[in-house]
Amino acid sequence: MAEKEREHQVRLLMAMKDDAMRTASIDSLVDSMAFTNQKRSLINTDLEEARLSDLISFRDDQKETDVEYNKAVGEMLDQSLITVVQESHKDILKEQEEQARKEKIELQKMIENDKVAYQNQNRFSKAVKMIVAMYRDLEMKEHKEEEKMKQYVEDVKFTAQEDIVRIVNTKRTCSLYRKEKSRRIQEEEQLVTQDNPARAAMMNVMNRVQRQMLLQKFKGKWVNITNKKKAGRTEEQSEENLTERDKKLRMIRTKNRKETKVVRYSYNRYPSYSRYYTTRRYLYPSTSTYRYKQTY
Repeated sequence: MAEKEREHQVRLLMAMKDDAMRTASIDSLVDSMAFTNQKRSLINTDLEEARLSDLISFRDDQKETDVEYNKAVGEMLDQSLITVVQESHKDILKEQEEQARKEKIELQKMIENDKVAYQNQNRFSKAVKMIVAMYRDLEMKEHKEEEKMKQYVEDVKFTAQEDIVRIVNTKRTCSLYRKEKSRRIQEEEQLVTQDNPARAAMMNVMNRVQRQMLLQKFKGKWVNITNKKKAGRTEEQSEENLTERDKKLRMIRTKNRKETKVVRYSYNRYPSYSRYYTTRRYLYPSTSTYRYKQTY
């Protein structure tokens, strides 16, 4: 191929030399031929490289095809082997089933011929049925017991949650009650220590109304007592046994109330001493008891 190309180029060159007198510029023609030869060589090189790359890709495709072919052949062989094994296994299973069926038929014939064995077989089948029925009943009872236990657990859980919520609410309520009680006690203490003319006037009006009601109820009259009576030994002991909180509460109660003095005259059962002996009954609101004073 290269030899033919070279001969062709030589013939062209000789033809150009023969026609040199008729060519306008031999140098330009030679340059064009050289450029053409260079382009042709580049094209030939590209064609050669393309041919080599196609050959390489063809070989790679051939290898991949061979690998896939071998893989497919292996799968077909495996499938055929599995099919053969299954067919042989099916034949074996069929033979075993046929043998078992024949043995069962022979056993049935023997049982039918032997009445005792037939009765025993019937009893055995009945016993098996009874056992199966008992097992089902037991399983059903266990299922019901399990459902009842689950329901009981849910009820206990719900009750426990309610108890916990109630206990927590009770504790919170007690805490709020204690806080509110302490707040009210503090307010009362502040009211006792602070001067409130409007409140004092209202308390005086209430005391007068109560006094008038008591006077009308017991038909008595008002007596002003200037000196306070001394408390007895029992009252001193009770004062000592009181706590600070009880003392404060008692001070608040006694501060808000004043002594109501009601006098009621009652004659003695002896008429001869009626003008010399009288009994006066005093009502003390702080103790809500009556005390009697004899006068002559």
